[in-house]
Amino acid sequence: MSSLALLVGIADHGSLSAGARSVGMAQSNATRAVKTLERRLGFPLLSRATTGSKLTQEGTLVVEWAREALQSLNTLWT
Repeated sequence: MSSLALLVGIADHGSLSAGARSVGMAQSNATRAVKTLERRLGFPLLSRATTGSKLTQEGTLVVEWAREALQSLNTLWT
C-alpha cells in the first residue's frame, strides 16, 4: 500500500525525493520500493535521467489505478 501512495506522491510532486517526503519515507527506501514494485509488475514505472525521474506511460496508468484504489480504501476506512 505504501508503494502505491509513494507512486502517487511522485506523480503529484514531480520527483522521487519530493514524493518520498510526502509519504514520510527516506529517499533510499523510496528508490528501493519503486524498484521492487517495478520488478513485481514487470515494467518500469519511472524514466530515470540525470535531471530527475518522470513517469513512463505504464507508470501513468498505474498511478491512475493507484489513486482509485487508495480512494476506495480511504472510503472503506472512514
